[in-house]
Amino acid sequence: MQDAGLPTAIILELLRGVVAETSLMLERAGRAEKEAAVKEAVEGVREAAKDQGDKDK
Repeated sequence: MQDAGLPTAIILELLRGVVAETSLMLERAGRAEKEAAVKEAVEGVREAAKDQGDKDK
């Protein structure tokens, strides 16, 4: 394998950093999306329970 040189090594290191940050960002976004879906589902269950309680009165 041929030595790529310092400029190429710097570019590769920068790209590794970009990939790492992008991965973290996507992981956090996925977690936030999942949390929002769970909160929405809980709200739906609460409203359904409230509606059922109102119906039973």
